Amino acid sequence: MRFLIAAFCVLLVIGACRRKKSEDLEPFAKVTLNANPEANPMMDSVNYEFYIFDSEQGFKEASVAEVPSKYVYSGIVKGGKIEIPRLPAGTDYYVFVRYFDSKSYPNFNILYSNEESNFVISAQEKQAEMTANVKLKPQEGLFTFFSKDDNIVLSPIKVTVGNATDSEIISSGNIEVAKPQTIKLRKGSYSVKGKNTFCEWMKTAQVEPGKNTLVECEVCEYGRVSFLGSKAGIKVYLGAGMDNLIGVVKNPASESTCTDPNAVNTVLAPGKYSYYAFDPLTKCAWSDTFSIKRNDCHLIPLNCN
Repeated sequence: MRFLIAAFCVLLVIGACRRKKSEDLEPFAKVTLNANPEANPMMDSVNYEFYIFDSEQGFKEASVAEVPSKYVYSGIVKGGKIEIPRLPAGTDYYVFVRYFDSKSYPNFNILYSNEESNFVISAQEKQAEMTANVKLKPQEGLFTFFSKDDNIVLSPIKVTVGNATDSEIISSGNIEVAKPQTIKLRKGSYSVKGKNTFCEWMKTAQVEPGKNTLVECEVCEYGRVSFLGSKAGIKVYLGAGMDNLIGVVKNPASESTCTDPNAVNTVLAPGKYSYYAFDPLTKCAWSDTFSIKRNDCHLIPLNCN
């Protein structure tokens, strides 16, 4: 009997210790976040990415990172609403949410996030239940480069985009008259440079979040020159040497125009130029200077006896 009483007392002590230890556990809060509070049915199939940080630095790094890290909680849900059942209380948390929209502009995933709002939740009470809405805005936009100048078919425009402040090259590519080029960029101010063999363009443009900014390479002044060969195979170079080959005569000239398909034709900005031409078969050579005027057609015969 004494043994049973002693054992019972021991169990009471152990039970009390366990209850005390349970009471000392770190309290938790249940948090519900909603990034689609309007319940837009169009967003039901969108994957929302939620990242919870216990430092502001982690939040700032996530807003510019391709893959966020250093988070204390993360989850991907459709529809924009997520429940976090056990988030340690007594801490301020920084919430970063994002999704990528490809419906507004096909072929482009425009980033939406709350990177500007620095959204903070405070989980302070044990077993507290908290609900908060997170407002997301587009963080990226589009640049579309185009030109109405038919002559860029002869010489496509090379476009370079850089930061407006430090001119760091961000993206580059060619555009043609019927093929505008569109690129995706973060919101901000950018320098835009376009260049082909006869014109240059320089301007500053602003990328607006969620919008497509049109950047035009306007029609510029130019003239034409046509090298009319007496026989096929003559190579024509722009400049005094043989560094810049602009074409080879296909056949003897059939007409005296700047559009003869057998001649070497090009378009140039108004100014003074030099050329060099050479026939590898007959060893005939030509070199001279010429001037281009606006809307001019300059014909240069290349005859070899």
